[in-house]
Amino acid sequence: MSVPLKSIEVELQVRDHVATVVSTLNYENKEDKPSEAVFVFPLPGDAAVCHFSAKIRQTQIVAEVKEKQKVSWTEGLECTAAINFISQSLNVSVKLAAGHKFDRDVELLIYYKDAHQPTAVVEAGQASAEPGSLMGDSVVMVSLYPEFPQSVMSSVASCGEFVFLMDRSGSMSNTRIRSAKDTLLLLLKSLPMGCYFNIYGFGSRYEHIFPVEYTQQTMEEALKSVEQIQANLGGTAILEPLKHIYSQPCIPSQPRQLFVFTDGEVGNTKEVIDLVKKNSDSHRCFSFGIGEGASSALINGMAKEGGGHAQFITGTDRMQAKVMQSLRFALQPTVVDFSVTWDLPKEVSVTVLSPPITALFQGQRSLIYAQLTGQVRAASSRFVNCVFLSITILRSGFCLIFDFPVALLKQPPRDPFMHLVSLQKASGSWLLDPDLATALGKTSEQVEKIKPRTANSEVWATILALVWLHAFKVDAKDEWEFLAMKAASWIHAQNAPCVSECVESGNVLLGCGIKKEDLGL
Repeated sequence: MSVPLKSIEVELQVRDHVATVVSTLNYENKEDKPSEAVFVFPLPGDAAVCHFSAKIRQTQIVAEVKEKQKVSWTEGLECTAAINFISQSLNVSVKLAAGHKFDRDVELLIYYKDAHQPTAVVEAGQASAEPGSLMGDSVVMVSLYPEFPQSVMSSVASCGEFVFLMDRSGSMSNTRIRSAKDTLLLLLKSLPMGCYFNIYGFGSRYEHIFPVEYTQQTMEEALKSVEQIQANLGGTAILEPLKHIYSQPCIPSQPRQLFVFTDGEVGNTKEVIDLVKKNSDSHRCFSFGIGEGASSALINGMAKEGGGHAQFITGTDRMQAKVMQSLRFALQPTVVDFSVTWDLPKEVSVTVLSPPITALFQGQRSLIYAQLTGQVRAASSRFVNCVFLSITILRSGFCLIFDFPVALLKQPPRDPFMHLVSLQKASGSWLLDPDLATALGKTSEQVEKIKPRTANSEVWATILALVWLHAFKVDAKDEWEFLAMKAASWIHAQNAPCVSECVESGNVLLGCGIKKEDLGL
């Protein structure tokens, strides 16, 4: 049975990018007999419990922390449980109005000043612990959140093998599977020519399309397959498709990038993460947890061991924006020459505790933990500036039967943005046809009438699409940035003589004021 929760108090102390959280939960048993209950406190996958205590009347119990802690209540007794844990997450509850329903996560967003500056924080060892031990020595945490020059980041990788592993279990039905299909459309449209790709769907079993080179023909075949995707594969068994993916030989000079989408938990999280880790030298893994039920341990663990990036899509979040952010990480240049030099007094030595960082990526945080052995004062400013960086760019027994009428669901109106994206060719261009006019909210006659007389129809159509995106979808730029870059590159390759006239006429047609330079032309 459940014991009523009377109150919650959360204290939070943030040091750099680590949060120390103290949660105090007050329960009261109002039954007329003793109650035995199981206390379960969910934690993020990257959190560590460092203290647990329970107070019943005047009795204070400091417990050994286990996976599940059983506590018994007697009639009329109150129990206060205090839990301390350390996490790299900064999402915490601070104050809630009376009567708040805990039907979703409550988040506090903390923004850092000079977030891209490297920082180092030292925590002193415990005086009661033995010197030379982990608890007795000071520990330093170095935080890296790099921002590289725009001239470097403007280049995009033109090769790679992109594998998309999509959860098609029953819980992915309705809006989730529709959003997933739109996301695959954006991903396929944004891939560079000459790369390779494959699409897997998994549930209780798995299916896949083909590993193939990215061309106009293969893209169109893949899009037809994506349209047929349904959430009809049963449970969430991700291990077997992962084994199949890793069993396939890598394509020479085409770095493998794995994108995993799931909304559930699995019973073999450790086995899955270990498999990703085992193959981390041959690929990068980007993971996406969909909905509040996605396992943070699975999603974060796969991304961490796969050298990629984890994202969670909850509430009204748009999946497409977060996925395109990860694609940006996958396509961007990588820091491969990376070194850390420790400038320490002679009597102090350092032992790095965290796994070595093999690569750094724009906008992706990396942490280094190290143990400092020797006589050192934690408050010394020397240890706040003791790290120098040299960087070079290169998730019983009965049945009821009901009869009820079934209403056919109306097909939701198509998003003009997704309609426009679906019309783009693999080369980056658009064709001048009635479908394009519809996506732009115009008639074919309107589009044809204002076209500059000497303009090529395909160039005109592509510039119209770019003007529309920059004018009306600037808030979704993260989603269409790569396909727009591909379109601009295609226009440059045509050496078209009347680009400026096309941009000017496009502004007149669409009622906006986009400059040629804004389009990358």
